Amino acid sequence: MNVLILNASPRPKGNTAMLIDAFKSGLAEDANVVQLNLYEIQPKPCMACNACQTADRCCFSDLDELDMHLRKADLLVWAVPVYNYSVPSPAKAVLDRFQRYYEAMEVRKENLFAKTDRPCILLLSAGRTGLHSVDIIQKQIKTACRYTGFVLHQTVFASNTDKQSVDSAILLSAEEAAKLRI
Repeated sequence: MNVLILNASPRPKGNTAMLIDAFKSGLAEDANVVQLNLYEIQPKPCMACNACQTADRCCFSDLDELDMHLRKADLLVWAVPVYNYSVPSPAKAVLDRFQRYYEAMEVRKENLFAKTDRPCILLLSAGRTGLHSVDIIQKQIKTACRYTGFVLHQTVFASNTDKQSVDSAILLSAEEAAKLRI
């Protein structure tokens, strides 16, 4: 099984990293895991250049590796800290750049992905309660999933992490989420 983890946290040892580690510990030993750290990639924002309107391409090449792994992934994991009710800017740039998949499906009527029902897991962490954030981010991820051949299966949410470390029950939920059978 090919697993693609998109880590949208700038903290290598923060709460989102704890969720990722717990998730990875639940994966089968033979899982092929690729983790892309979006703060290291620093994706360029969509410039509305319209390159993707006529062909499966983007005017920027910085997400070519992500695209390659996305196409062959059996499972997609978004690991995201909550920033002002939404996702951090590198994740927002990736979501915006998924315009190329929207253009393929809705405008050119092309399906770029062989499977259209691959599972996606959302790992969320919030320093405070995260009120409303879960719904907002889930809507963004569900839309991205629709155009990339995934379906959001589960969200694991750790809240109030400014006051306490991620609860062990939440870490266990992240580990269990990895045991999804596809």
